[in-house]
Amino acid sequence: TGFTKLSKDTRADAFLSQDNPVLVYKDKVKEIFGLSDPIVIAIQDHSAAGIFNVRTLQMVADITEAVNQIDNVNQDRTISLAIDKSITGTADGMEVKPFLELLEEGTPKDIAQAVHDFPVYEGILVSRDRKMTLIILELFDDDLAELTYQKVMEITGQYETPHFVNIYVAGEGAVLGYLSHYIDE
Repeated sequence: TGFTKLSKDTRADAFLSQDNPVLVYKDKVKEIFGLSDPIVIAIQDHSAAGIFNVRTLQMVADITEAVNQIDNVNQDRTISLAIDKSITGTADGMEVKPFLELLEEGTPKDIAQAVHDFPVYEGILVSRDRKMTLIILELFDDDLAELTYQKVMEITGQYETPHFVNIYVAGEGAVLGYLSHYIDE
């Protein structure tokens, strides 16, 4: 008879009291910066070139485009090499171009150099050793995290990668989705 009163709360926050300083500051950051709990896709390439090769950069572009089609993903807040821009100074001012547009005019090394020249992305969007890059997805509704996580897993699972390339899905949004599915099972 008690089963009708049970509820499922898969948030990591559910394990902490509401006055816990971690939650208090997390809520402040969310309020001030409008950040939600993301799903993070990490693409790791152990080849000599790291992620800066045509195959891996195309995979980043394809995955970014596919996950941005998921209804619960806020495309305007997605962070990825596929959509973020290189900003360089020129004699006339500034030139702003999507990183992957540099591939149309040059080589993956040009993108690597552009990332290096704009250090905001190094160590955040691209690992310092250039072996990994992230696609960061913000969700509109955390209550739909399970469905969103499942769709992201379907998309990333479609890629047959060489043994030296790995795709990982993580982040609090992914944990919410995984826990919800795991608890149901």
